[in-house]
Amino acid sequence: MNKNPPSKITPLWIIASFVSFTEVVLGIAVTQVDGGIQIALTAFVITFPLLVASAFFLILWFKTGVFYPPSEYGNTDPMKYVSAMKGASSIETQIATVKRVEENPDDKESKFDLIYSLSDELDWQFLILMHERKIEIPRSSVYVYEFANSSCGTGQLSIFGDKFRLEGTGIVEPTAGGRELRLTKEGSEFVEYILRKGKKASFFWTPYGHWGKPKKGESGEEYLKKRGITLEDNESQQGEDGNG
Repeated sequence: MNKNPPSKITPLWIIASFVSFTEVVLGIAVTQVDGGIQIALTAFVITFPLLVASAFFLILWFKTGVFYPPSEYGNTDPMKYVSAMKGASSIETQIATVKRVEENPDDKESKFDLIYSLSDELDWQFLILMHERKIEIPRSSVYVYEFANSSCGTGQLSIFGDKFRLEGTGIVEPTAGGRELRLTKEGSEFVEYILRKGKKASFFWTPYGHWGKPKKGESGEEYLKKRGITLEDNESQQGEDGNG
């Protein structure tokens, strides 16, 4: 016999319960008083839900992701979902940036603004790794990342794909017969732009290099443990690659 899954307490559930409880208590209180107090309570009972509704829709418009716990995203990475939602609201900004780049192609800051808006945090970590380690990166790689805000993730995918989205921008160029990518001089400048924005993960690991340490008990540490990977081994491999 199938058992119903236990109900989950979500931010929406908390808001609904709070408003309902408040309205019931105040509704009873209104019937127990009279005069000016009754008028004041009646006005509050009417305006309170309107104020809560206004705040709800403002948060829903500007901060959609905060209404859902990570478990509500299923197999979707919450960070990627929220980033996508933020990107959807910045189309006007992207259009304005494109116009600035068209009007002044030599304006690197505007060009970097555009590239920044069209790429994501995972792309940036690989670029930072290439810049700091002075290495070339194969088109496919496993990875682990963690940010100071506790968002984290692991994966194995063709991060650069058959055609990396930043190819053609002057940030990277193919090498080794197209199997690898390397950072250009302009790419290094773009990495400095990213670092100024504070977009470097607190921990990032690939077989080709890493920085930082994973948090205890988080998915990054579990990923490395399950595969018998230690950061010391990774450092040794990097040294061998550098000497090869």
